[in-house]
Amino acid sequence: SPECVMVCILPASVPSHDVTFHIQQTLVEAFCVEHAIPILKIGDLEKLAVIFAGRKDVANSLENNQDEGEGDLTCLLVQVPEVKSPADQFVMEFCEMIFLPHPRIDLPA
Repeated sequence: SPECVMVCILPASVPSHDVTFHIQQTLVEAFCVEHAIPILKIGDLEKLAVIFAGRKDVANSLENNQDEGEGDLTCLLVQVPEVKSPADQFVMEFCEMIFLPHPRIDLPA
């Protein structure tokens, strides 16, 4: 349900030379653009893993090309909350401001 997605978070690059990853990213981006879902590209996969999965081993397994199932951070879809907090509102306004082109964000250490 694309109308339930507030933002799509994608890593800008993954240390893998897998062609299927590139195809998957292209399809996800095309889907998001078609349905006007804002895309945020995150520059560092390890930081993304720590923030969203809470574990550095997830990032390490992705770097080593291991399949972790729940540790897959190739695409994160953030749902629109039923009740928007100030942080949710900030994210939505931020995405509206920078909708095009799709930004790459470098997370602080």
